[in-house]
Amino acid sequence: MIIDHGLSLQFYSSGGSHAFLHKIFARAMIDHVIAANPCTHTALPKVIKKPKRIITVEQFETILAEIPARYRMLVLLAIETGMRWGELVALRPVDINLRTGIVTVQRVLVEVARKNSPTGQRVFVKDYPKDDEQRHVSIDKTTCQQLREHMMTYGVRDSDLLFTSTAGTALSRNNFRTKYWVSAVKAAKIPQTVTFHNLRAAHASWLLAGGADIVLVQERLGHRAPPQTPVNARPPPSAKSAIATPLRNELSRPRRAAGCGF
Repeated sequence: MIIDHGLSLQFYSSGGSHAFLHKIFARAMIDHVIAANPCTHTALPKVIKKPKRIITVEQFETILAEIPARYRMLVLLAIETGMRWGELVALRPVDINLRTGIVTVQRVLVEVARKNSPTGQRVFVKDYPKDDEQRHVSIDKTTCQQLREHMMTYGVRDSDLLFTSTAGTALSRNNFRTKYWVSAVKAAKIPQTVTFHNLRAAHASWLLAGGADIVLVQERLGHRAPPQTPVNARPPPSAKSAIATPLRNELSRPRRAAGCGF
């Protein structure tokens, strides 16, 4: 999108806008409205991204300590699994095998503006997350025990949502952010901006720093492996349960400090 302020042209999400226009013109070519796609050889402005700053274990610890007890398990599970917000708040006890420590990601909670919902419903569940594929994420035994305690404390049954609002409704990302997350980050005095989604980046960085295989980290996050990665070059399934070991070691101290039962 280009906005002319009289002095210069500023580009906002030019890549996304270009991709959107490219699809429109491609459709027009198929319908024989135009002969060529004007977006095909367009040169986009170079955008230099600032390097991401990954939160440290100590910073995570201070944020976690400021999160209300009801939602502390949500934040812990986010940093330990790298799951997306929509995947986390769509979890039900039936998705978690507490004996084997395997979380099955098979649905996602989607939020839309009421004006964009045909039924007026703002939150709905979509079967299968991004890429339309289930995936399995391992968690440690202590986390399984904490999840049992969470379910007992808040009366969560097998078919119930694991994390809900105090009213028992689906947890809204915006409500959680404004009521709990922003204030927790502010109280922790973190110098950089930290969003809930940044926990995914921290999860991946901590795993890679601990020597985890990059392909397994991609699979854990729900990213497709690069096309050039041969199937026989990928680590065996048995390695998936061991991938979280470095992360578990990193997380042991902040959990003790945060008073989460460690």
